[in-house]
Amino acid sequence: MNQSLAPIPKEFPGRQYIISLIRGWIDKNTRDKILNEMRSLDREKLMDVLNSLLYDSDPYLQSYAIDVLMALDRQHAVSLLLPLLNASEAEMRWFICDLLADDGDERAIEPLIKVLLEDPDDSVRLMAAVALRHIGDTRAIPSLEYAMNHDKGADEEGRRIDKAAKEAINAILSRARPSG
Repeated sequence: MNQSLAPIPKEFPGRQYIISLIRGWIDKNTRDKILNEMRSLDREKLMDVLNSLLYDSDPYLQSYAIDVLMALDRQHAVSLLLPLLNASEAEMRWFICDLLADDGDERAIEPLIKVLLEDPDDSVRLMAAVALRHIGDTRAIPSLEYAMNHDKGADEEGRRIDKAAKEAINAILSRARPSG
């Protein structure tokens, strides 16, 4: 009697191995191989390591860990990324707003509204307005109206938050209303 045996679970290789894989992420030709290798590992342990790397002192490692998380499981990644909207570095908060704009996950609406209204950095608030525009949920309109009327800040390139908020409102309303 020839029975198929379940594959023997691969022993989890540890944090340093995951870091070595992530450092290879810069090479676009190896990304599929990296993802396949990571998918073969214990998911819970892998997610724990990736989550810890989100708070690593190396910004490149943080960035690659975010990319890997988004590639492996966007739904789970968003829940891990939302707390990074409170990171001490403005660059990280801006980056997370940008990712959330691309993702469109509705779980990001309230945290992005908080960023829009409270973040000390003009560039981050502007990116929060852009993200809210891309997500397109009408729940953001009151906060965007507040920013449009009260936030005269601008990013390094001179893009103003009040104008970004107005553009976001117009985009959201144009999607909410039937055309014609």
